[in-house]
Amino acid sequence: MSLVKRQRVDQQSLTEHHRNALYDAAIVLEGHEGPVLGVRFNSTGDLIASGGTDGKVLLWDLPTKQLYDDNQKMLRSDTTVRVNDLEGVLNANYGVIEGHKSAVTSLRWSDDSSTIVTSSADTTVGIWDTETGKRVRKCSLHTLCVNEVDINDNSTIVSCGDDGLINVWDQRQKLPTHVITTDFPITSILFDFHGKRLFASGIDPTVLAYDIRDLTKPVFSVGTLRNESTTTSLARNQDDSVIVVRDMTGLIRTINGREYVPLNVSRQDGQTFEGALSGKEQLLIRVSMNKAGTAICTGSEDNTIITWDYATERVTGKYAGHRSTVIDTDYHPHDNMLISSSSDGTLIIREL
Repeated sequence: MSLVKRQRVDQQSLTEHHRNALYDAAIVLEGHEGPVLGVRFNSTGDLIASGGTDGKVLLWDLPTKQLYDDNQKMLRSDTTVRVNDLEGVLNANYGVIEGHKSAVTSLRWSDDSSTIVTSSADTTVGIWDTETGKRVRKCSLHTLCVNEVDINDNSTIVSCGDDGLINVWDQRQKLPTHVITTDFPITSILFDFHGKRLFASGIDPTVLAYDIRDLTKPVFSVGTLRNESTTTSLARNQDDSVIVVRDMTGLIRTINGREYVPLNVSRQDGQTFEGALSGKEQLLIRVSMNKAGTAICTGSEDNTIITWDYATERVTGKYAGHRSTVIDTDYHPHDNMLISSSSDGTLIIREL
């Protein structure tokens, strides 16, 4: 059964007047019972969703100063709460979605934030109403763990799994509209900015690109210049000119993702970003790129988050705070903030 503990308050005023005002420079969000495998801001950045091995999706308000002040006022009006107990109290978690029988491996918000799409180790893809917490659709065709999902503005969903399948779903249908069968497990899937193409990679670290209008064969594939291992994650910049590829060793490389390139231009632009520890735990640690396309970040098995300047390939920050491996990260869509999830069961949101 799914349960949303309360309907979210109107967040429009928060995003307009408190755009860059976390109530602290770094805030820990707790609530999951086990490692948190995925975390994402919604398109406006006022809400957060996280999913983990406990099979739950937790919904959070952005922990702003305004939200903190509102909590204080609410608690002060409760005569059963002592004033001395108010210090540091913040109820940022406003909802819980339950229904998967195993770990939630990834999640994505729809553009209007009315829907969350999840992938799970229980072999299903879930489509959830964010106001009621109810599952709108259970999509079943994968036979093994579903590693990642993505959704475009037209609400078309794509998923990939250890069974080597790439499935394209219409929210109105239970079965996929298209199925792509590959020879190896696919670990990461990604729509381009316009939702017309999808990119996929996995145990074979070759990046495959498909046109959503004709999925019979890739429009291009990009191999590796070095002996990279399993791809753990893909990301992109806003104009799709850069596709970021992270592998199991922690190496990050980029390829040219433009729709058309001259025949004499290689899609392997040769940029690499090193410094993240990975491989010992064999986790699908994700990589993120900010909306401006100027920064890249990823988690690491040394419990830190590492950020790089895209143009110079230099490390710009290394952030501690988690007690175990950092698995997923996401840049805020508008403000200079970053959220991370960890196998220690926590989320940390911070201003950069």
